[in-house]
Amino acid sequence: MINKLLASLLFVCHLIIVFIILFGWAFPYISSVYLIILIATFLSETILGYCPLTKWEFLLRKKLEPNLNYDYSFLNYYGYKLIGDKFPTKIIRPAALVFLISSLIIFFIKK
Repeated sequence: MINKLLASLLFVCHLIIVFIILFGWAFPYISSVYLIILIATFLSETILGYCPLTKWEFLLRKKLEPNLNYDYSFLNYYGYKLIGDKFPTKIIRPAALVFLISSLIIFFIKK
């Protein structure tokens, strides 16, 4: 029960972070939070190659569902659950990095 609750909380936190990454630029009063999340996400993707929140969420989910097939991609897993098709990892990761770098450049140009 606690694993399911924690995994669900991590999922909600992840959704909030994704929302901030995509739309944080539109809310100037959270600019410092936006910048921190952009940098942390960029660093986790470049250094680790995955998001620690995703790994933690699915370690908890695997305890509940041992046969869970998960490749450490939040977008792939939930994209598949939502639309029934996987996104090519060779496209998602580079696209995410380009988006993060572009967002960081735009953030600093605007300052």
